[in-house]
Amino acid sequence: DGNAIDKDAILKMEVAQDADVKELIAACSSTGVLSSHVDSRDVQLTNVSITHHGINILEDTTIELNFGRRYGLIGLNGCGKSTMLTLLGQRELPVPEHVDIFHLRKEIEPSEKTALEAVMDVDTERIFLEK
Repeated sequence: DGNAIDKDAILKMEVAQDADVKELIAACSSTGVLSSHVDSRDVQLTNVSITHHGINILEDTTIELNFGRRYGLIGLNGCGKSTMLTLLGQRELPVPEHVDIFHLRKEIEPSEKTALEAVMDVDTERIFLEK
């Protein structure tokens, strides 16, 4: 079946990604204060600072994510967009536990699949990985 999931390949990819994330976290230092109410669906972090290998990516910044909104990050390659998202996704910054985070760290490989087929395959992988 062309839509079958190679579970071994998924697990190998997850192990490799986990190693990359651990390496990134080891190279970073991050601080921040949760300024929104702990039970709020909105997240406001103040005094956020992130360094990567001693280089400041963010310094004394406010990050505000409001429930139901979509955000895009714009910046030069290598400026720290993915690093900030990884740190948020790994809860290295104080994001409340009741806030769900799904951080896609890698783009899908090119294929002949429709957008709906690609989304359904990812959902199948997510269900498998959550077991």
